[in-house]
Amino acid sequence: MCNEINVGDVEVENYGMLKDIDMDEEGGKYAAICFQDVSIRNWFKADRERLSAMGLEMFLQEMRDVFLASDWQETVEREVYASQQGSQPFLEWVTAIETKNAQLPATARLSYDRLRCQLPSRLNEVLYRALRASPYRDFMASKPTEHQRNFR
Repeated sequence: MCNEINVGDVEVENYGMLKDIDMDEEGGKYAAICFQDVSIRNWFKADRERLSAMGLEMFLQEMRDVFLASDWQETVEREVYASQQGSQPFLEWVTAIETKNAQLPATARLSYDRLRCQLPSRLNEVLYRALRASPYRDFMASKPTEHQRNFR
């Protein structure tokens, strides 16, 4: 459910930008259309008037309180901190960690620099040697791309 809420959150923000809507004022009114989960849609329908009057941040916080376990943030943090590459291709693994990290509230996320510093110790040794010989070898020393800055 955490991933569903994160994906919906991004879709709500994109919808607001496309339609030039002030999501701080009217976010709750438009937010529910961006979530595909039936239980979220039913929850919204049951209390449409109150939820529609909320700004986006307030709406999303209430939705997290209703649908996510009380320890969801700690669980996601542990998954980010403990992630090991295993046999995953490097870029898939990094993308999965960045996605998990983005699910956290801004105050709990690892910065791009901290995340980048954590990765070398978690690499599969064989794949790390192959990475050093590939075009992606400069990833650890690179600055964040525009996509990565916006992703956080």
